[in-house]
Amino acid sequence: MLYVPLLTAAGIAGSFDIPVVVMAAAVTLVFLSQRPYAQLVSNAASRRDPGLLRRNMTWLAGYWVSTLLLFGGLYFVYDLVALPRFLWIAIPIAAAFTLFLWKNRVRSVAGELTGICGLTLTAPLTHYAAVGEVQPLGFWLWALCILYFGSSVFFVKAVVGSFLKSRLRAIAETTVTTRACVLYHGGLVLVLASLVSLNRIPPLTVVAFAPVIARGFWGIPTFQPKLNFARIGWTEVIYSLFFAVATILAMRLDAFAR
Repeated sequence: MLYVPLLTAAGIAGSFDIPVVVMAAAVTLVFLSQRPYAQLVSNAASRRDPGLLRRNMTWLAGYWVSTLLLFGGLYFVYDLVALPRFLWIAIPIAAAFTLFLWKNRVRSVAGELTGICGLTLTAPLTHYAAVGEVQPLGFWLWALCILYFGSSVFFVKAVVGSFLKSRLRAIAETTVTTRACVLYHGGLVLVLASLVSLNRIPPLTVVAFAPVIARGFWGIPTFQPKLNFARIGWTEVIYSLFFAVATILAMRLDAFAR
């Protein structure tokens, strides 16, 4: 969710130069800072323990200072002067994510979707770093990444719900989870069809979503006696790489045709 949007944006722009590498390093540090930040916000024990508090504050300061230095280099050395504008997007997302951390609701659907919005912000940031100007294409790519990775949230919860049904007979809860997954992917089809009809995205972009749409409708097992998270994880990686390659090809072919 962090690197696929980044690589996709760089691939569409056709550039993987120094600003893109620096951007990748900066967003990686922001991502790594989540751990000490989450400890400070959601774990009261870590705030009361002087040793844990000092350690988390030290790591957090190190990550954030390093991030500021990298973004400063992009701003002053590579003239990416529009970077501060992204704060208008990043700050509300960070505030919402902090609230979910505080309430220990990060693993809720809303919490995970908020996290996805933040992680996939690497798409417009990297596209800006690659082309040197803020373009609508970067934000369209961000929207596509949110829609794509949102599919994973609903599918995984549906699979877990199927497991609970098999082991705990939680039939009502499972039915709602499965229904939500099917409804999400039905809505995804409608949104993609609308974007294509309005000429906002090239038709070939839909191919990038085809595997997860099929999975969302027909891939939810009715009987799931065992959960294999390693298999689920690697399958998601493969689907994500396919999404990246298909989206790059679709966007570049569309640009070439024009």
